[in-house]
Amino acid sequence: DVVAVPDEAIAAAVAWLYHNARLVVEPSGAAATAAVTLGLGEPKGVVVAVVSGGNVQPEKFAQYIGAGG
Repeated sequence: DVVAVPDEAIAAAVAWLYHNARLVVEPSGAAATAAVTLGLGEPKGVVVAVVSGGNVQPEKFAQYIGAGG
């Protein structure tokens, strides 16, 4: 499925991945995680979310994870 994910959910997924999995992920790399956490689409069976990229400005990343912003 192709789904639209709100920016706020992507930012929350960036923070969740950092705090729970200790991953530094750029927002586009967290989109699949955001979609899964929102229950978007109709996945069947095992769900795998590809998490990628660390190309994010340090200042912006700090805002996403709730530090310094």
